Amino acid sequence: MLKNVEIKGFKSFADQTSVNFDDGITCIVGPNGSGKSNITDAFRWVLGEQRQKTLRAGKMSDVIFNGTTKREPLSYAKVSLTFDNTKGYLPIEYSDVKVTRKLYRSGESSYEINGNSCRLKDVKNLFADTGIGVEGYSIIGQGRIEKLLSSDKADRRLIFEEASGIAKLRIKKEDAERKLDRAKINIERIEDIINELEERVEPLRIQMEDAKLYNKLNKELKEIEITMFLSDIDTFTNKIVNYENDLEKIYKDSEFKINNILSLKQEFSNLKVKLDDLNSEREEIDFNLTKNRETDYKLSSNIEKEKEKLSFYNEKKADLILELDLLEKNLDFDVKKNLELEIKRLKEDYDKTNLLFESAKSDIDYQNFNLTEKYEKLALSKADLRNKENNVSNLKIDITKLSAKKESINITLGRLNEELKNYLNSSKKNTEDLKLKTDEKSEFDKKLDTENKNKLDLEMVIADKETLLSNVTNSIYDINLEKQKVKATINTLQYNIDNHSVFVSASKDVLLLARENNDKNIYGSIADIIDVDFKYILAVEQILGTRIENIVCKNYDDAKKYIEILKNKKMGRATFMPLDNLKVKDKIEVSEIKGLNGHILDFIKVDDEYESAIRYLLYNVFVSENMTDAKNAIDKLPLGSKIVTVDGEVINIGGSISGGHKNNLKSGILSDKNNLSNYKKELESLNIKLSSLETQKKNITDNIKAINSDIIIIKEKIDDYIRSVHKIEIEIDAKRNLISNEYKAIEDIKENLEIQNKDLSDVGVLFDNANSELKLDEIEINKLLSIIDILDNELGESNKKLNKRIEENRAIENELLEIKYELENKNREYEDKNNLISEREKRKEILADDINKIKENILIINSVISESEEEKKSILDSLKSLTLSLNDIDFKINDLKAKIQNVSNDIKQSENEVADMKDVIYDFKLKIARFETKKEEMIKQIWETYNMSLLEADEFKVDTGVKASKSYREELKAKIASLGSINTLAIEEYEKVNERYEFLNTQKKDLIDTHKKLTNIVLDLNKDMSEKFIVGMKSINKNFASSFSGLFRGGSASIELSDYDNVLDAEILINAQPPGKKLQSLELLSGGEKALTAIAILFAILKDKPSPFCILDEIEAALDDNNIYLFSSYLKDFANESQFIVITHRKATMEIAKSLFGVTMKEKGISSIFSMSLENLAYN
Repeated sequence: MLKNVEIKGFKSFADQTSVNFDDGITCIVGPNGSGKSNITDAFRWVLGEQRQKTLRAGKMSDVIFNGTTKREPLSYAKVSLTFDNTKGYLPIEYSDVKVTRKLYRSGESSYEINGNSCRLKDVKNLFADTGIGVEGYSIIGQGRIEKLLSSDKADRRLIFEEASGIAKLRIKKEDAERKLDRAKINIERIEDIINELEERVEPLRIQMEDAKLYNKLNKELKEIEITMFLSDIDTFTNKIVNYENDLEKIYKDSEFKINNILSLKQEFSNLKVKLDDLNSEREEIDFNLTKNRETDYKLSSNIEKEKEKLSFYNEKKADLILELDLLEKNLDFDVKKNLELEIKRLKEDYDKTNLLFESAKSDIDYQNFNLTEKYEKLALSKADLRNKENNVSNLKIDITKLSAKKESINITLGRLNEELKNYLNSSKKNTEDLKLKTDEKSEFDKKLDTENKNKLDLEMVIADKETLLSNVTNSIYDINLEKQKVKATINTLQYNIDNHSVFVSASKDVLLLARENNDKNIYGSIADIIDVDFKYILAVEQILGTRIENIVCKNYDDAKKYIEILKNKKMGRATFMPLDNLKVKDKIEVSEIKGLNGHILDFIKVDDEYESAIRYLLYNVFVSENMTDAKNAIDKLPLGSKIVTVDGEVINIGGSISGGHKNNLKSGILSDKNNLSNYKKELESLNIKLSSLETQKKNITDNIKAINSDIIIIKEKIDDYIRSVHKIEIEIDAKRNLISNEYKAIEDIKENLEIQNKDLSDVGVLFDNANSELKLDEIEINKLLSIIDILDNELGESNKKLNKRIEENRAIENELLEIKYELENKNREYEDKNNLISEREKRKEILADDINKIKENILIINSVISESEEEKKSILDSLKSLTLSLNDIDFKINDLKAKIQNVSNDIKQSENEVADMKDVIYDFKLKIARFETKKEEMIKQIWETYNMSLLEADEFKVDTGVKASKSYREELKAKIASLGSINTLAIEEYEKVNERYEFLNTQKKDLIDTHKKLTNIVLDLNKDMSEKFIVGMKSINKNFASSFSGLFRGGSASIELSDYDNVLDAEILINAQPPGKKLQSLELLSGGEKALTAIAILFAILKDKPSPFCILDEIEAALDDNNIYLFSSYLKDFANESQFIVITHRKATMEIAKSLFGVTMKEKGISSIFSMSLENLAYN
């Protein structure tokens, strides 16, 4: 249901007009020309009517109030409709729906739904299939009722389609058809691009396939060559590993031998240490032996001395005994004693001499051992000398042979190097020529690639530029459109401000008259002389109210003059503020109060000249942020003061309070001034953007032209480069063949050189080794000669010493034999005299006293001698023990020397074996070095040829099998050469172009699919619309027959389609046969019959699909009184289902109205509305 309509500035409704509607029937009446039908036009306009003719206007801006003789034109028109949607009749989730349209004279137009900006399409979609709308049957204006019977089938069809409920489907169909057209255009555009790309794709595909084949063959060749290189490297590596394993075994054996030598040397050293220890021990024993001998000698001397004493006493005793013997007449006793002493002495001499003999014998044995050892050393040295001399002789022969071989190899190397030099010079020249040609080709290829890339880049740039140009053009269009809107707003605001449009006519007329008369004493309205902070504009507008229109003038007479003019011309009333007549009160000053922002004059800027006027009006006004803050300050302000909030609520201290919803507050001239400033800034910003975009557009256009010129030049360059490249490629192939043959010859020479250099290196090594060995042997010979001389000298001295010692020993031995012979004689003599001595014993008794005394002395001496002899015996035992030890040590020394000699022999043998192993090791190292060199050369060749390391090359290793043959490699090279010039960039270029080609094909397919889908959608919509339209038409036809016979009190009528196979394009045929007449053409019906037939159709539609509200503008004007009552009766019956707003002049229609509105023109050219409720009146 329609609740309210608000109109301002639309046609004759200059002032804000608001009309509330009830359900049921509402009639709008008024004299002709009062503006009743303008209400119908306002409904059409707000619902989206775009046809000026339908709105009875020459152009759209004609709907804006154009002014009267007394009123200025308005800058905009605004209409709002408010609907009650509690039943959900409209497809939107609001109980109240408000639709607004606003139009400015500049052409700017806007739509809103519930205060939110929207599009015309949104408004149409909102009301589609509801009967409400521009093409609906809810608004039947003057002349439109006849259109139901019009010969124009399009006008007639729109109403029936709306009634059949296919209007929304029609909108969808039209939208789908528009998309279908766009899809078709896009398909055509894409096909043009695809056709252009197809010309590039195929040549690029061929180049791409050649490039891929080239890459494949090149890769295979590379893999085979690398695999063969790696195979050779593996072979060399295996040989190296085998040699190294053998070398490791020899090293282990050598290490074992060396360890054995070290062990033997350690044993030799240990034996030497033992020998040294034994020698030291022997020396110590020898020292002790000598020392004991000296001690023995001393003891012997002491004994001799004591014996001499004893001899003296013995002699004395002997004398006594002799005397005794004489006395007894026997002297043999003394002889016995003498013999005993002699025998004892001889024994002692024998023992001493025997000791000297044994010592000399040991010394001779020791000297014999040393002499034997030296003879053996001399024999070994002489044997070594002979071996070394033989070796030196052999080495000199080998050196002579090696020298001759070196000279032969050097001659061969010289010849090969000369040949290599010639080939290298030739190859270098040809390579340089090839490089020059290759570089020349590369330069051309680079240029060709560069030019192709440049061409592609430029084409892409053009595409981007065209896209950018389109975007810039669209932006310019959008900004121009926005600019027009802003200009229109500025013009409207400026017009409102300059002409004080919001003022009452009297104030406005006075200011206009003063401006025309250039009256300097009229300073303007209050609004003209003040500037207000944006935040407080609403507060100032609300507190001033209509006083903002007060006219500030210089003096009383000025005010009086213009009041007289207003009186005389009956122009209304205005308020003046003569500055010389104002009794201005001082601004109320208060201390800082919580809740107050301050005095309102603090937020208003005004010239000092007019300050009294504004202070006169606002001296007692304060400002608060809101009502809560204002409440806190009320009690602290004096009576008569006022508080206005930022939102415009006004509190009179001790009095009334006014306020309300902000949206219901009218915007005033101060707001317009602020908005004007903001819009001017926005316009300036738009101008800057527009200027920048225009410059950008010009630059882009110029750029595109320049780029197209560049592309033409590039194409010519590309053709020249292709011809040049082809010519160079032929020359390159010839050079490559020549270089290939030279390269083979160079490789053969290098291989021969390598062999000769290897032989030379081997001979050099052998020559150097022989020389080194010769020098070492010569040094060894000199050392051996020195050793032999020393040994000869030592042997001569040793022999002399030994012979001398032997002679001395022989003398001692003779002396020993003489002592032994004499001792034997004395022993025999003693035996003879022993008997005699025993007989003389008796003499002792006689001479006892003397003899005892002598004996005592003899005992003492004997005691000393005995002790000395005991000590001497101990010394002798020690000497004997030492001699035995010495003999034992000598035996051990001799045994150790034998062992040392054996160890020394073992060491020499092991060292000889180690030396042989060193030769073998050297040989193996030499072999390993050769294969290492070959391996390094292979690795170097891989790096130089393919610029990759061994690890990287291993990734290219393949199972080659028979492919590893040289013939297969040559076959691959031939295949690569046969491909000719290859554009390696073609792969990437083809991928890019083909990707774009396939992408566009996909896009084309998507567009074709979209086109098919849209076509199917249109077909489906056509089917749904046809089915729905047929059902709707059948129902309407049935209702039409009923309503026609009812309104005509008989007769028959029908609605048919001219073509039921194509119902959407078929003509709608209306057949009417009033009672008592034959079936005839609609054109032959009278005006009343046509009107009643059309009304019958309207009621038939409303019965089939009631509209929430329906506006009928004088549709019953052609009916007579009888038919009017029938019409009214029908209308009354339908009022239960729909809300009717009827514009009428007919009394019978007014009688059935629930509410009545009158339209009049109190002021010429200005429509106004008054209302009357007829709810309590009976109108049966």
